[in-house]
Amino acid sequence: MSLEIIIAIAVIGMLVFVIGLKIWLGKLFDFKMNEGEILCHMQDNPGNAGFHTLEAIAEGTKLKLERVTEICHQSTQITKHAERDLWRLK
Repeated sequence: MSLEIIIAIAVIGMLVFVIGLKIWLGKLFDFKMNEGEILCHMQDNPGNAGFHTLEAIAEGTKLKLERVTEICHQSTQITKHAERDLWRLK
């Protein structure tokens, strides 16, 4: 292979890597910002023995219900009630 082809492949590989890294970091940043909003809402509004419904969290944070559900499931700082669909801080 010629040197130009090797350089072109390396440049394309670096571009793919940088774009992938940017997308991954953007998603992580969005998750952490939304998680922070939910944590602040849960701390400021104690709810029923510290438990909150997903609907109440979504309404209080102005986030979509699907996003709140996703964040509550993924967060290491939020735990689900054993029997009911309620959430609280760990």
